[in-house]
Amino acid sequence: MPNRRPAFLSVLTIIAALLVVTIALPERAKGWAPAFLRTAALHYGLDLVGGTQLDFRISEQEMQAQADRLRQEISERESADADAAVIAALQYQLAGIEEQQQIGVMTASLTPSYIGNEKHLLVECPGIVDTQKCIDTVGKTITLEFKEEETEPTEEHEQTMRGAAAQALLRITESGETLAVVGEDLSDDLGVSYIAEQAYFADELPEGLGNLMNGKVTGNVLLREGSITARRQNPDETTEDVQVPGMFLIEVLKGKEPRERVVQEAARAFALAAEREEGVSYASFTDRELAAPIDPAVSAKLRSQPAGELSQIALGDGTARVLFLRSFTQGREEVGVSHILLSYADAPSPLEGVTRSREEALALINTIKERLARGESFEKIARASSDGPSARAGGALGRKTRAELAPSFAEIAFKTPEGEIAGPVETPFGYHLVRVDSAPARTPDRATFEDLTVTGENAPLRATEIAGRLQRGDVKATEDSVTLRGLFFSFLPTGWKDTLLDGKHFRSATVTMNDVTNVPIVRISFDEEGGRLFQELTKKNVGKRIAIFVGGELVTAPVVQQEIVGGNAEISGSQTFEKAKTLAQDLNTGAMPAPIYLAGQRTVEATLGAHALQASLKAALVGTILVMTYMIVFYRVL
Repeated sequence: MPNRRPAFLSVLTIIAALLVVTIALPERAKGWAPAFLRTAALHYGLDLVGGTQLDFRISEQEMQAQADRLRQEISERESADADAAVIAALQYQLAGIEEQQQIGVMTASLTPSYIGNEKHLLVECPGIVDTQKCIDTVGKTITLEFKEEETEPTEEHEQTMRGAAAQALLRITESGETLAVVGEDLSDDLGVSYIAEQAYFADELPEGLGNLMNGKVTGNVLLREGSITARRQNPDETTEDVQVPGMFLIEVLKGKEPRERVVQEAARAFALAAEREEGVSYASFTDRELAAPIDPAVSAKLRSQPAGELSQIALGDGTARVLFLRSFTQGREEVGVSHILLSYADAPSPLEGVTRSREEALALINTIKERLARGESFEKIARASSDGPSARAGGALGRKTRAELAPSFAEIAFKTPEGEIAGPVETPFGYHLVRVDSAPARTPDRATFEDLTVTGENAPLRATEIAGRLQRGDVKATEDSVTLRGLFFSFLPTGWKDTLLDGKHFRSATVTMNDVTNVPIVRISFDEEGGRLFQELTKKNVGKRIAIFVGGELVTAPVVQQEIVGGNAEISGSQTFEKAKTLAQDLNTGAMPAPIYLAGQRTVEATLGAHALQASLKAALVGTILVMTYMIVFYRVL
């Protein structure tokens, strides 16, 4: 009987090889294959396909605090013979945190390590070179917090923040932790901001830190009272800069040292450019009339360019100019006028206290006109008889444009010769006699601008080059700077105040449709204690918002319509079912906190990985051919 074993092994080898080749193909090239082969793929390392490597630091202090809190609650509930299901849920959360403390990972694929006394996770994302995408892929379990509105500063809040700053300093001085570690741990707390390592010039230092520029305090962590400038959004959606007082926990990483700085202020940049260039002079003009001795071509250029922009122009005398326009005021036609006004009660805009009728006002204004024709003083009659505030000035209104006068008043004022009296003319205020004190004239255009005059050979070309450097920010100056890192504890409430209600009281969030409006809503539920806390929270915040934070980020802030009893509530306002579903997922995610912070990252470009993969495949192919050749020579074809 012939031996079929070699043939069987050969067929099996070919089938296995075809399977491996099919799996190795990219997904777009195997649409013909069965589903189990289309989804199967080879997993490559960073050295083959590139990707991102992240180093996360685990905040063991926060994890330990969470574990201690859960143990205490479990003990209390067991002593009180609480519901076994509630105790089991708490024990499940505790087991998860303890597991993370033991292995330091969120999934088995991550690698725990230690750097000094800090626990770290080494995370690799093959094929992903976008760092943020890798962070999102790995993720981190996040805390769920419920907060109520708080906007008014209080002595209690200030003392709390002072205490938090002192406690943070104590962690550094007694436990040996670094400011960077403490800052990352506290950065999610309301009212606390972590200031990463940054170089500051003297005019950039926050108020209260000015003395650090000259102080010899490098390496020390100091408490300083001061303030920062923050952008605040008003209820009417406008924004404004406000000074926020607080306490700094600050570390000087580098003392005073010279650094180059881009000069942003136009006047200084122009002055420096003039100092560093031969044949260049600088002048600054504030509210200057665009008339002689300013060159007409320069005036025309300034009239045509928008405020805040830079331009250059070549002049007929061989020179060139670089111009930066700060502001421009267009000239206007004005006339100097005085008037006598007699208002009446039925006028569209009568003056207060006037009781005369329209007919009485007209008769009286004509009588006054006759008196003026006989030579009586205009100013004297205006003070005695005219209505309105101009009476005290003898009727004088000063120089006015057409837009500043009523249409009928302006028409007669701009066509009456200087020194003559015209009228009466009727306006919404009443009847006027108009005297033209100075003939209509147009005021000149005015501008505030910076001006560089370039002379000498190739002046237009040099002006273009100088303008380019100014626009690119290539004009730099060397100034003293200091490098700081720190924490800021705000004495001004951030708008939200911590409450006793958090993720440990939360049960679930589900998406459903409102029975009446048929719009998506998110239903949330709490345990027994959470229901009681939620009822108290809603009772004292009717008409106000309660914010829900997940991982330190605000996800929703619904307005409380009424006191909510029973531990179940609805969150409306989601425009689509997908948005409601995302909100529910965010809320459900915040059940078991395990804070981690990005400590370092390394990206391997896909091109480098592709070269490595290509070289590996070539080496494998050459090696296979050599082995096969050797086998054929040694064993012959059989």
